Amino acid sequence: MHRDQQVAFEGVLPSITARQNPFGESSSCSVEPVVLEAAEEDEVLQQRPVSILCSGCGDVITRYRDGIPSRLAHFEEECQTCETGLQRWSAVAIVTSLETAPSVEQLESVTTGYWDRHLWTGIMTGESYPRTEEYTEEYTKQAKQFGWEWKVRCPLCRRSLPEFGIEMFDYHHWHRDPDQGICLCRACHKGITGEGRDGTQDWRAQQLGLKNKHDLQLTRLAIREQVVSDHETLEGLVETVVSRYNSTMNRMELFALLSQTLTTSVVLDTVEDEWLLAALSVSQ
Repeated sequence: MHRDQQVAFEGVLPSITARQNPFGESSSCSVEPVVLEAAEEDEVLQQRPVSILCSGCGDVITRYRDGIPSRLAHFEEECQTCETGLQRWSAVAIVTSLETAPSVEQLESVTTGYWDRHLWTGIMTGESYPRTEEYTEEYTKQAKQFGWEWKVRCPLCRRSLPEFGIEMFDYHHWHRDPDQGICLCRACHKGITGEGRDGTQDWRAQQLGLKNKHDLQLTRLAIREQVVSDHETLEGLVETVVSRYNSTMNRMELFALLSQTLTTSVVLDTVEDEWLLAALSVSQ
């Protein structure tokens, strides 16, 4: 890599300060609005009276006075105001006693945010195989009924499916048993995997002193995300990678990894290839 290219490439990296890892493990239950399908995992919503709202207009559709069941076997209601059917993935749950009802803008944000994450992580069939086409169609149809401008987008380059002229994105496995991964466009998928099969990538990572191919791929993903979003600090970059890309690493682990790989010239020289930043514009 030529020196002028290296300067431009390194210029996109976030600020990394030499101090203690700021991330630790914490868990809490939210009382914020949440899509009903995800509400079954929230202990607060299982223990307190809950109202189910139409995500399009905010009207109350039904209530669970003893909290949402830990296993909500069936939900299919119709909003009389919007005149549209609601499924577990298009209704929003909220603690009934909250003083301020969410705005329609907040309901849209909560719902479409859930749709994005659900599609990006690869919706699994009963055989644990990622399949997103049907939900892509249903979510798009629901968005049109509510008058929302939502589209399915690649989480990394942020371009939409209509821009690509395709029906679904590639699925990248972080882990196979149990399955965990992320849906990406072809350019972004190649951008984080580079060249070669899994075994080749794994050996390349170990030659660099990394644990396995995922350390190398997460480093490549972090660089590509940084080019798109220009995070000011490594903490901000780590937060986005963990929350947006279904990473197998927690924030503390990823901070430890990136604080080393993004400051190691031999690693940066290795990942800087024709695929890393393909289809992205890099400021010079």
